[in-house]
Amino acid sequence: RPEELYTQLLAIFPDLGRSLSFAQFASRYCSSGSCNTELHAFLVSVVMSRHLKVDVLHQLPRKLRQRVTLDPSMLDSRRMNQVRQHIETKLSCLGRQLSDISLCDPHVLPAVMETFKATAEAKIQCVEHYVEHLVSKGVKFLLFAH
Repeated sequence: RPEELYTQLLAIFPDLGRSLSFAQFASRYCSSGSCNTELHAFLVSVVMSRHLKVDVLHQLPRKLRQRVTLDPSMLDSRRMNQVRQHIETKLSCLGRQLSDISLCDPHVLPAVMETFKATAEAKIQCVEHYVEHLVSKGVKFLLFAH
């Protein structure tokens, strides 16, 4: 959405704020569709850079996928116990065993997503520690977390 671009553009062009306030930017680019063409032309000419994967892939290092085992002593054990109890309760309410669960079941997917979120929250301290370790060693890395 155009209004979300304003602060990002300010980071790149600090002088933009002197000539165009957020209210002016929102009024110009967020209220009418006709100005979206103007905004797109500006972004393409000044900010955006597009490269095809086939053109740059040979310049990139080989991809290394890695699964990291975190230190279990750093897990939020209280939160992990809550997750385990939550799963057991859900399964008993559904009258099922874990091996009988299908992600196609509309009642199951939300519970699975809740579980992923809860276990991620329980791992925060472990992940922070691991990332700090990588940074202290000067390791280059991309971290995908969601």
